[in-house]
Amino acid sequence: MGVIFDLVKMEMSVPEDKKDKALHAIEQAVGNSFVFVDAVQRLLGILVFVGRVLLSGMWHLSRSVMALRVAARNGYVRMSEEWNEELQWWVELLNHWNCKALMVPERWIAPTYDSVFFTDASRSEAKLVGGAGGIFHNLVFQFDFNADEIRGMEIADLEGITHLLFLHELCLLCPEDLAGRRFVTRCDNQNFCDAVNRKKPGTPSMAFLVGEMHKLMALFNFDVRIDFVKSKDNEMADALSRRAWARVLNFLRAHQVQSRFTKSDVKGKEGVCEGWEKFVAAATDTLTLPPLVWIHIQDERRSKTASSVTRRRQWARSMLRERLPVGGQD
Repeated sequence: MGVIFDLVKMEMSVPEDKKDKALHAIEQAVGNSFVFVDAVQRLLGILVFVGRVLLSGMWHLSRSVMALRVAARNGYVRMSEEWNEELQWWVELLNHWNCKALMVPERWIAPTYDSVFFTDASRSEAKLVGGAGGIFHNLVFQFDFNADEIRGMEIADLEGITHLLFLHELCLLCPEDLAGRRFVTRCDNQNFCDAVNRKKPGTPSMAFLVGEMHKLMALFNFDVRIDFVKSKDNEMADALSRRAWARVLNFLRAHQVQSRFTKSDVKGKEGVCEGWEKFVAAATDTLTLPPLVWIHIQDERRSKTASSVTRRRQWARSMLRERLPVGGQD
């Protein structure tokens, strides 16, 4: 029996036998130190099935996907603390959720395009330097990644962190611009855009980042779709991430940027970009530029987010490197 559709009530649901099957598969897996590949396949298959109803549940499968990759190579996989944690999330969900979800016609959820922000991240692995930047109307930010963050993460992770942190700041600064809307953001990293838009678990680090975005969407009542743009069409954010102040100036001269924000709008969160201030002071013909309002991305929040992503990336790498001992399950 598949997912049950009720066209009268406009809802779909998971049959009770499928729920029981999912709980049984989880119980079998977590009860062993090592899980054979066929058991991992059955487990992931039934959880993906449930995720067809609970779409956000698909973001809580990345460790199970990684476990299958390892099991497919070795024949079985170790039950790690991280994987067990993910499966316990499913146990709690299945025991407390009514296994039903509303179906909403596509025409009711068509995205609007009047609220758009751009972000970008850049790095040099050889020099261990990198930065991030973004713009929403005349609200801008820039910060640098440290060497440990550059070593511990892929560029898609850095892009995702940048997008998440800026989105979080906008939720605090101007929730009225987001509430009740489905709007579009833009980024020039295809992997991150695909992860968000296709609703697939991907890597554990990417699943964490998008899961954090889902929390913001739920708390502040909005939805986001990310459009991929080429770097040349992400000019301002790319220039900010690289501290390329001449390019920032050229962009502002060539494009009309709406002066949506003033410093009083971001009181307590305002930032000062010394590099930009020095550049503007030495430049000519800056009187016609829109007044940029710089915000400071909280260091503690950035560090905590980066640490969470790095731990998940390191766990995934260790799982792929692991060679399991010969023998059966406990």
